[in-house]
Amino acid sequence: MLALLACAGRPVRAGTLAETPLFETFGTADGLPSSTVYETALDRRGFLWIATSDGLARYDGVSFRSYRPDLRDPDALPASSVQTMLVDREDRLWLGLEDAGLAVFDAARRKLRRYAHDPRDPDSLPGSDVWALAQDPAGAIWVGTYAQGLLRLWPSSGRYQRYRHADGDAARLPADDVISLRLDRAGWLWIGTPQGVLAMSVGGLEEGERPVRVMSALGGQFVSALGEDASGRVLIPPHLRERASLEKEVVWAGMGRILELWSKTAWDRALTMSADEEAEFRQAMEQLKI
Repeated sequence: MLALLACAGRPVRAGTLAETPLFETFGTADGLPSSTVYETALDRRGFLWIATSDGLARYDGVSFRSYRPDLRDPDALPASSVQTMLVDREDRLWLGLEDAGLAVFDAARRKLRRYAHDPRDPDSLPGSDVWALAQDPAGAIWVGTYAQGLLRLWPSSGRYQRYRHADGDAARLPADDVISLRLDRAGWLWIGTPQGVLAMSVGGLEEGERPVRVMSALGGQFVSALGEDASGRVLIPPHLRERASLEKEVVWAGMGRILELWSKTAWDRALTMSADEEAEFRQAMEQLKI
C-alpha cells in the first residue's frame, strides 16, 4: 500500500497547535500495479514514482500510470519487480530490478537503457539482482547487488569498479549483499549489509580511484535501511535480533567519520565514536547492554 501525506500549507502561529497531518492510502483499486511498495522517488517535474513488486507506477497527483514489461516494446520494463530506484542529477530514473539487472529511463522518459548480466560477457554486470542505488559527486552510480558486492558504474561508458567482501579486512565490504546505500552531505557513502555498515569517503573520487578513508561499524547487524535527518546525519535503524523490549532498540546516526548512538525512546545521546576508537566503543556497547 502507498500512503501520502497531505498538508494544509498554512503557516502556524506561535502558541497555536499544528494541524493534524492527513494521510490518504492508495492500493491496486486506485491504480497501483501492486500493493507491495518498495520505494518512492520524486522527479524534477513533480511526478512521484513508485517501485512495486509488479511494475513501476507514476503518480501525478490525480491518477496513476503503470509501467510493466512488454516484449514488443524495447523501451518497456525488462522485469516486473522494481526493488529500488533513483532520480539522478540529470533527472534520469534508475531502476534496480529483480533478476534483470539495472535499467535507466532518460529524462524525457521515452528511452530505456539496460545494464544486464551476460555470462558470456565479463564486462557486463556481475549479477541480475539490484537492491540499492546512489549517485556520488562525480556523477557515478553506485549499485548494491545481491551476492555480487558493490559496483561504481559510469553511465556513459557502462564501465564499473567492483567492491567485494574479504574475511578479516575491515576496509572491505562486511558482506557481498548490499541492501541499502546513502550518500551524506560530507561526501561519505554509507553501505548497509546483513553484516554491518561500511562508510567510504567518495567526494572527489575520480574514475579508477578507490577510497582511502573507510570506516566500518555494527559488525553482525542487519542494516536494511539508511535515512537522513534535517541536519544531515545518516540514520541507520538496525534489526536488533532477539530484542523484545522497545527500550533497547537504538538508532545509529552518523555524518562523515562520526557515529552517534541514540536511544529510540528517549532520543538521548549516549555515545560518540570516531573511527579510531572502536575498542572503546565496543566496551561501551557492552556496558549499555544493547
